[in-house]
Amino acid sequence: MDAGKKVLLDLFTGSLRFTVPVYQRRYSWGEAQCRQLWTDIVTAGRRPDRMHFTGSVVWMQDGGIRPDGRSLCLLIDGRQRLASVPAAHRVGRARETASGRPVLLR
Repeated sequence: MDAGKKVLLDLFTGSLRFTVPVYQRRYSWGEAQCRQLWTDIVTAGRRPDRMHFTGSVVWMQDGGIRPDGRSLCLLIDGRQRLASVPAAHRVGRARETASGRPVLLR
């Protein structure tokens, strides 16, 4: 096992492609958990000079490589967060578009 710090955005823009094993529980976060995650993201965005612990994400590379060159990984822990970040981003962008003001600066 190799533990280390990662920037959350790097998990979405890097060379990894995550799949969720069938034995993982279903996505179960509600509005309260998503709202807290978004608050954490906004807070971290306002203070780029400081690190923010978003929670652990555990994955295992399964040895496969996709045609696009990304490594296939099994997501062991952190599914709720990784699934919620893109959804929170879409909501934030929609609010930004509707208001004409950047969401992170509110």
